[in-house]
Formats: sequence, C-alpha cells, structure tokens
Amino acid sequence: MSDKAKNQSWYMVGLVFVILAMALVGTIPSKYYIKPAQECSGGEFMQTYDEDCADYPYEDGNGDSATPVNQRFTQPQDHYVSPYDWLRVDVQSLIDKSGGIPSLGLPGSIDNEVKVFCFFDANGAQDFTTIINKLQLTAPGFDFSASTNLILNLCYTFPPYSHGITELPVLFEEV
Repeated sequence: MSDKAKNQSWYMVGLVFVILAMALVGTIPSKYYIKPAQECSGGEFMQTYDEDCADYPYEDGNGDSATPVNQRFTQPQDHYVSPYDWLRVDVQSLIDKSGGIPSLGLPGSIDNEVKVFCFFDANGAQDFTTIINKLQLTAPGFDFSASTNLILNLCYTFPPYSHGITELPVLFEEV
C-alpha cells in the first residue's frame, strides 16, 4: 500500500469519527436539575400554599409532606432549581392553567407576569423572600442571594414596576 493510500485511510477513519460526533451532538442529556415535586409545582403552590412545600419543595424530598431537615439539600447547590425559578414557573403555570391573567380574578392593574408574581409575593401566606430565607436556613453552604435579590429588584423597586419588564426573567435555568 502506498503512502498516499495509507493517508487516505486515516482521513477516512477521521471523517467517520467526525460524522459520528456530529450525529451525537444534541443526544447527550443536558444537566439534570432536581426540580420541585409535582405537588409543589404547576401552579399548585400558588393556589394552595402548602407549608411543607414552602419548607422543601424539591422532588428528592417528600413534597407536600414534611421532609426531615437532615434529608434536605443532599446534593450540591448547582443540582437544584433555584428557589426563584421554582416560584417563577409556579406563577407562570398558574397563569397558563387559569387561561391567562384576566382569568385569575386579580385587580385590573395586574396585567403582566411580573405584576402577578409580585401580587402573590405581597399577598401570599408568606412573601417569597421569607420562603427563600427559610430554605436557606436548612441549606448550609448554599447561597440563595441571587433568588432573593431578583425578587427584591422585581417587586420592591420605587416607583413600582419602573424597570419596564413585563415577563419574568429566568435566573439560572429553564425548569
């Protein structure tokens, strides 16, 4: 076999690997996040405010039954959906399930996602920053300040809603 033929064989082998790699792109699973338990998401939390969901909403816990403190946050922080993103998706799910913002029966000035989110923050059984601070107490070494700061920036600016945002931003990850 000539040198030219040997080189062509190596090029063919390389080409096969490149084609195989291109075919696999997108088939490798994206990072898995520990998401909120089913009974603590999908608009359920905003509708019912379950204390056990507020204490630990994640699917590796007991959902709407109490999860012992020593069984919470057993994985690194970057494995969990952020508390803000959990609350954001729950509000968005409630809006979708009810057929849109007008169907929620809220005051007429509440006409976008941010205002609905802030309404539930101000009028729920507990405000969202209190819920996040309680989660923080059972998550040693975790830092939920990004969640808290985003809520404060969205709902507690002066004058209210002066930032012009009408759709809730994603903090870290799409749930």
